[in-house]
Amino acid sequence: MLRCAASFVTAAYETVRLIPQDLRALPPDLFAKPFRNCIFIKYGKGEDMTHSLHREGSLESLEREYVLFIYPARGFNYKGSAPKVRRMVELLYQAGPVNMIPTSLRRNMYSGVRPEEILESITVEGTRVYSVFNDREKLKKALILLKKADEGISVMVSGVTDRVREIASELGIEPHMVNL
Repeated sequence: MLRCAASFVTAAYETVRLIPQDLRALPPDLFAKPFRNCIFIKYGKGEDMTHSLHREGSLESLEREYVLFIYPARGFNYKGSAPKVRRMVELLYQAGPVNMIPTSLRRNMYSGVRPEEILESITVEGTRVYSVFNDREKLKKALILLKKADEGISVMVSGVTDRVREIASELGIEPHMVNL
């Protein structure tokens, strides 16, 4: 089994630090070249990991898992964020996510929630939305739509580092931060 632990953040602002000061975030320029040797590590005997930064499986299966987060930030874009997040979710649906859960609902598409229920639940300021795409092109479409909408809300993408960086480069998106 291989484990993937990578993400990037495209922030809607430049001056905010959303990470604790004692957390050692790695600068994006560290990843200017392919970084394959440090992306995957052997892990256990097939234990399931559910956090987006701890997906595991074969390279082929991990290349079909892209997690996209929509994240308003207190003090920057929190107030008035509900209609913006709702619009962003409408755009995500156009790209075809395989799963989605907003923090306002606490139920996901696998539990039978209809898109209308998810959209109607996004009335609370600061609602965060977690979505999963199983195809590179679907993720690209989602990012294209979100970039064009320019709602000013942070978007984070998690997946195989090289693949996510390729997509970001193709779309002219410069990662604000990279975590491993």
